[in-house]
Amino acid sequence: MGRMALLYAAIAFGAGVLLAAGAHQMGWLGCGLGRAWWWLPLAAAAGVAWYWRHPPRAAVLLRWPASAGFVAPAAGPPPGLWPALALCLVAGFLRMGEVPRTGCLRAGDVANWNLPSDRAFVRTAPQVTLIGTVVNFPVIRRERQVIVLEVTRLETDQGDTHPVTGRVQLNAPLFPRLRYGDPLAAQGRLVTPPVFAEFSYRDYLARQGIGSLLHNAQVTRLDAPRGGPRWRQYLADLRSRGLAVLERTLPEPHAALAAGILLGIHAGIPDDLQERFNATSAGHVLVISGSNVALIAAALLAVARRGLGRWAAGPVIGGLVLYALLVGGDAPVWRAVMMGCLVVFAGTAARSSRAAVSLAAAAWLMTIINPTVLWDVGFQLSVAATAGLVLYMPGLQQWLAARWATMPSALLAPR
Repeated sequence: MGRMALLYAAIAFGAGVLLAAGAHQMGWLGCGLGRAWWWLPLAAAAGVAWYWRHPPRAAVLLRWPASAGFVAPAAGPPPGLWPALALCLVAGFLRMGEVPRTGCLRAGDVANWNLPSDRAFVRTAPQVTLIGTVVNFPVIRRERQVIVLEVTRLETDQGDTHPVTGRVQLNAPLFPRLRYGDPLAAQGRLVTPPVFAEFSYRDYLARQGIGSLLHNAQVTRLDAPRGGPRWRQYLADLRSRGLAVLERTLPEPHAALAAGILLGIHAGIPDDLQERFNATSAGHVLVISGSNVALIAAALLAVARRGLGRWAAGPVIGGLVLYALLVGGDAPVWRAVMMGCLVVFAGTAARSSRAAVSLAAAAWLMTIINPTVLWDVGFQLSVAATAGLVLYMPGLQQWLAARWATMPSALLAPR
């Protein structure tokens, strides 16, 4: 029951997030609750769970003394389970309540200067110049670079300058190639991301912290030091060098396939080849997921155990986290990495682990960090696929083994 309680707690927290999202939709939370202290009910839930797992010795010995005529109740959920789940529900509600509703802007946000999305291609619309730093690994799409700019200053076409904050996505020319941390000046029409009939591009970008698009961008690299943490600069450069090595040593499209499988860079894969993978339901091969993480974890663990023994978990977990950051760290990658970290820790600590509980813990942690990840399609598919494997694969294996054993030997004989 103890391990399954973690699964129930994750579900309760997710239910609280969904309730807060519904309250956002109804407008009951305004632009958000601000600092909601969501971690207080979560800490209280952990305290309740610890108490019911470690009650005072007297409570264990004297709870149902048979000598006094008491009869122990039937087995069922521990009495502390329901308060703990209620606290997790409240924590999830408060955590999602902290997230501002899409369209609610703070003072100084660059999105305050957005034009309506239908003016993106109006040549007479006013333009602005944004000064900021590249905060993503530029993605190559159709001879353009997709850039996410962390903006610090905005200049209007009248020459006024305003300090601003926020992230803007733009398409830059293919050359010169830009890197994480490059300081840029980008001029163009700043607009609100559009909302289509069946898809809200605005909400999709908002979940990534992006509130604006810059159309018809003219980009200039500034003569200034690179921005961002040094370790992220190093990882971005390492990824670029890895891509360059693959392009030098392998012919196309093999280099593009290797870059997609190893580094999460899919821009170089030809469209016709991508369609063939999709048509044969093999597109998952090109996506970094649990199989990649399992291979890396096994390799790191084999090396670390030789020198560190039971203390090997720390370096292996650190290596998995660095790999997630190296390849871009989208939701499926982080889900696989977090599950891998839990399995590695349990293995080195000589503790048993359940895949369903590890999946719930990974999803819960991702939701705590960013509750809007529940609406990420990649996260949904990754969790659903993993849950399907965990829940149905054992039964399917038993069914196939039974059918294989009863299959006539004539059908199994080689021809």
